[in-house]
Amino acid sequence: MKKFSFGDEERIRVGKKVIQGSLFSYAFILAIDLILSAIETLIA
Repeated sequence: MKKFSFGDEERIRVGKKVIQGSLFSYAFILAIDLILSAIETLIA
């Protein structure tokens, strides 16, 4: 969205929010996976 905004400030702002949200979500999923695998190794 940011790439195809053609200078529209609102679309740039929305694009930044989408990018940040997706990065935070990806990091959260990776952290949960790491925690679950650590718990699995402790139990097994």
